[in-house]
Amino acid sequence: MAIAALFGLAAGALAHGPAMADGPTSAALEGKTIGEVASYYRAYLRDIEAMEQLSFETKEEIAKVANLVNQYDPELLSAGFLAHHGLLAAEAEDYVRDVRSEAEDDPRRLFEQAALNELYLSSRPHSNAALAIVVANASQEVARIAAVGERLEATGYAMLNPHLPMPAAPHASARSVAALDAARYVAKEADLLAVRYGARGAVNRVLTTAAHVAVPGGAEADTASLLADKEAGQCLRWASLNLAQCLAAAANPPEEAYCAGKHGLKEVSACWRNIARIQPSETRTADAGAP
Repeated sequence: MAIAALFGLAAGALAHGPAMADGPTSAALEGKTIGEVASYYRAYLRDIEAMEQLSFETKEEIAKVANLVNQYDPELLSAGFLAHHGLLAAEAEDYVRDVRSEAEDDPRRLFEQAALNELYLSSRPHSNAALAIVVANASQEVARIAAVGERLEATGYAMLNPHLPMPAAPHASARSVAALDAARYVAKEADLLAVRYGARGAVNRVLTTAAHVAVPGGAEADTASLLADKEAGQCLRWASLNLAQCLAAAANPPEEAYCAGKHGLKEVSACWRNIARIQPSETRTADAGAP
């Protein structure tokens, strides 16, 4: 089946597919700690790093990647994204001191206020420090996921059209520079405002997760209600559905590469970018010559 036909199939699934639930079910999260949920997303990031090293020149590599991106549970991946960045936000010492100070007398009040008001934690004096860490890392992650997807999709086209050059894998030094980028990124106030108000639901879950980690005994939070984000879960479930239907119709490695790149990686990256209001321009490229 031609790649153009595969694109039409995916579009049809999005327009006429089965009705989706209002939000993710909690079954996949039941009984899991914040750290366990975060580790699911971190394993995904390790897989992305491994994909960056592949050339995608053989059908075996393409099949391996297609199978890999098709096996991830969208609910756990969605929750893992939030948990991972919540743990990163908990590295902001000023924010941690602030929430610990408020929770010292009555920890429940802090979390009750956060549940009632999505801007409660993000409006605290030191929330910018936590948000800056989250934006820096999330910007880099979604950019890298999208880049692998773009290269994989382009590989599919190039395999079918001998006049198109095969996209080259990034050099190892380029990958190491990308890894340094998050540490060098300095978030602008406008960036943080856009994230704080444009993605208030996701931001509240991330900052609440950080608060649960910071407050003694707080890590025992109900992860099913804390990390099951309606918008993120639904977007990733659509991406998973589009990927599964695209791969089911794929007849050869080029079409598998297209499906995995477009739906398994680029669409997933777009979900997180839209939910967290992270724009591509926020990704900074570090100077390769810098230490």
